[in-house]
Amino acid sequence: MIPSGFEPETHSLEGCCSIQLSYGTRRACFEIACKGIVFFAIHQIFSRKSSYNIINTLFIYYLTIYNLLFYNLQFTILFVLIMRLLLAFSFSILHFSLGMAQRSANVVFIGNSITYGALHKEPGLTAPPAQCARWLSEQEGIDTVYFRNCGKNGRTTYHFLPREQDVIPAGDKTEFANVVAKTRELVSEHPTLPLVFSIMLGTNDTVERTRNKHTSPEDYANNLCAIIDTLLQLWPEAHVVLNKPIWYTPDYVTKNGSVASKESLKLIGEYEKLFPEVVRRSKAGQVHIGDNEAYNYFEQHWQTDINEEKDARGKSYWLHPNEQGAARLAAFWGKAILPVTERLLSGVKEERK
Repeated sequence: MIPSGFEPETHSLEGCCSIQLSYGTRRACFEIACKGIVFFAIHQIFSRKSSYNIINTLFIYYLTIYNLLFYNLQFTILFVLIMRLLLAFSFSILHFSLGMAQRSANVVFIGNSITYGALHKEPGLTAPPAQCARWLSEQEGIDTVYFRNCGKNGRTTYHFLPREQDVIPAGDKTEFANVVAKTRELVSEHPTLPLVFSIMLGTNDTVERTRNKHTSPEDYANNLCAIIDTLLQLWPEAHVVLNKPIWYTPDYVTKNGSVASKESLKLIGEYEKLFPEVVRRSKAGQVHIGDNEAYNYFEQHWQTDINEEKDARGKSYWLHPNEQGAARLAAFWGKAILPVTERLLSGVKEERK
């Protein structure tokens, strides 16, 4: 029986026969149309069209052909409009979910024994980088922060210079190769995520060492620029956050003979004053001044948040944060890293001021 409304009504035997014969070819027409849809799909895929457009277009084509062959025109138009709305709504939800799942980041922490988590029983869990990554992952709008801890005991800015011949004292190895290896490992595991380097160096630069003197503010800034420039050459889309070294009790002598005096402690402030100069000399919009509040915090809470140690003379001094102090330091770092990460995830570029 021919559906009413699809063809004009006729009472002639010849018309009925011709119409009925034409309807006998519906299945053949439908098969030809489906082959056309498959060809169109292949063309769209190789043309690198978006998945939404491909699926949406194919599905609508299929429904339109099917309904035109088996139902009336009015029903086809209404059905196609409804399906387009449903598809658009479904893909909006899917894209939103995928976007939330991708709100993650890679962070590489560069520093000395404080960054490493010296004196911690489980530095892999309680060192500042580990706790900072957890702190960031708990913030609204952030999914997961993957990290690498490149902290190394006793290291200065000289020890992270890219070229080993520039390291002072001569003969010491550069830690830069280790930073590169760990960063490549992290990026290979999560290649689509933005990358941030968090740097806190300077504590060991301030002390008078047996094999060389303290690092001058000018050399400190030059070393940071050399480190940052090379990192951004290797990872052009990465960002860098510079954090001020934290407070420590002065007047101690390490077992290898290095001396930390009150003058040494003052150098931290001199180093910090050059952070704007480092930002100015570095790649526009990709180097940021980070935390400067942790210094004052530890100056006030050293008795509870820093481990007590004995120097070469048996005198007590406080330098390395304990697990509780590391959590506080992690939060300070996190507050500095978070806005940079959010800008990267939102695709906003920062202009040089």
